[in-house]
Amino acid sequence: MLPEEQLQNWIAQQNQTAQQNRLAQPAQWLPAISCQERIRLFSERVAGKLTPRLPLKELVAAMLGGTGTGKSTLLNALLATQAVTEGKERPTTHEPVLVCHTNADVSAFTGFRVERLNNPLLEGLILIDCPDPDTGNVADNAANSNLALLRKALPYCDVILVTATQQKYRSKCVLDELADAASGSRLVFVQTHADKDTDIREDWRQLLQDRYEPGQMYFVDSRNKNNTDSKDNTPQDGDLQALRQLLTRDLTGEVARRIRLANYYGLAEEAVADCKKMIEVNWHSVQKLRDKIDEERRRFGSEFAEKMQNELTNSRQILESKLFARVSLQWGYSPFSLLLRLYQGLGTMLSGAVLTRVRSPVQLALWGTFEGVRRLHKRKQRKKPPLPPMSAEEMNRLKEAGLILTGFTDDAQLVPAAHYSGNAAAKNVIVKEAEEMHAAVIAEIAADMDDMIGRLGAEYNHFWFRLMYETLLSVMLLFLSARPAKNFFVDSFFYHEPLFGIEYYLISLFWLAAWSAVLLFFFTFSLRKGIVKKIREASLNWHRLPAFDRLFASLERDTVQLTVFRNGLDSVKNQLDRLKEQAEKIDKRLGYLK
Repeated sequence: MLPEEQLQNWIAQQNQTAQQNRLAQPAQWLPAISCQERIRLFSERVAGKLTPRLPLKELVAAMLGGTGTGKSTLLNALLATQAVTEGKERPTTHEPVLVCHTNADVSAFTGFRVERLNNPLLEGLILIDCPDPDTGNVADNAANSNLALLRKALPYCDVILVTATQQKYRSKCVLDELADAASGSRLVFVQTHADKDTDIREDWRQLLQDRYEPGQMYFVDSRNKNNTDSKDNTPQDGDLQALRQLLTRDLTGEVARRIRLANYYGLAEEAVADCKKMIEVNWHSVQKLRDKIDEERRRFGSEFAEKMQNELTNSRQILESKLFARVSLQWGYSPFSLLLRLYQGLGTMLSGAVLTRVRSPVQLALWGTFEGVRRLHKRKQRKKPPLPPMSAEEMNRLKEAGLILTGFTDDAQLVPAAHYSGNAAAKNVIVKEAEEMHAAVIAEIAADMDDMIGRLGAEYNHFWFRLMYETLLSVMLLFLSARPAKNFFVDSFFYHEPLFGIEYYLISLFWLAAWSAVLLFFFTFSLRKGIVKKIREASLNWHRLPAFDRLFASLERDTVQLTVFRNGLDSVKNQLDRLKEQAEKIDKRLGYLK
């Protein structure tokens, strides 16, 4: 993949995601809108100026400096010929001049006055003489001002030769333009007027080092005619020759292309860094919004779970009925299981009367247990009743939470905050999410209670527990049936005693019923205690049921997509860092923006 395609692919992926999912569109977040605009500006810059020059073998170097710093003179000195006009008139250069070899292909460059020279020093070099940033045109036309022309020319450059003198190396105009252009270029700092100025390179380095890595700095006398034949061994002449060799030999060919790629990654890194700043400034507010969504869900879930726990505890008779049915089936046909079936049958009829009309969520949850009992007895299954609506108190609580979240969405600069405002459309969103949550919570709690009944049934199916109740009832039955048998077969036959009258059987039936009632009391007390305990244990986790995630789901989807957008930008930055690290293995004499 070509380097210029990598960031473009990421931009295309973001646009495709935005088209596929309106709620997940990152453009609904104001920092993301600014980020996309920043990436667009970067794309336009590299697509029109940098990309067509990637295969170019020549190094493109521009002159940037204040008025009178000798840019044109330095260009002529480097080429050892009069390539551009120089003089005492200020400013001398009124338009960007591109100086190249007669065989050079400069079709990728627009807006320049082209000067072609058959000069061997230009075989691997293209020089641009830029207008001064600190002077204006006489016509004062903003579109054609020196500053505007300079800004159009600098993006074409691989290397910028920053010229300064003892008087102008602190020029604010030059430093401002350098800051804008440096991210897309390598830098060479040159102090001119060596014939009359003192060496200020160390002071200049101190001035630049906070924002730039200055690299090697040169001190030249461009007007010294001896510089053209390289016979003089003065420091000024040596710096000019070193600068000439750097530009015409050391940085041409494949090195020039590597510099171009490093500049590209520098621009891309700057664009991504700007985007990350836009995002990180507001990301704390987005995180607070996500935390607030979770907090409101937990609060509502806790209140709803507490309400369900209280209602289930008060309506535990229906759960007892289902547990009776399960235990009696597991115990098979035995005296105590038959007693449980009789008791459970009466309870089923009472449950049917209670659940004839479903008026609350807990009754709907218990409806499933009642239908389970009916199916166990092979009765006709009723149609499931409709879900009762949430109470007015619960709906008001949800709408209040929606208004609270609106403030957090505004702080996070998230445009979809209108979904949870006070208008009618927002209310419909909340109602729809609440209804979906309500139905799902009831279903999950009903399933939880079914599981609870199953576990309790297994606990009460232990052998020793069964043996105790079966023995106690069987002993009473044996005692009550043994006495009339003895009276009939033994006492009346051998001892001629009278048979027991109806009073005996009525009294026996009374004591059997009383004894059965005592056993049922302790059995139901044990079941009721187990059910209440299990309801309390289960309700501790009900506020974390997955069904509560349906609350404020559309707003959460927005925050999730913002996280995806942010992580995607981090991935691009990491990739750019690795590519830039490889691309920046170039000549250490060149300076660059930190």
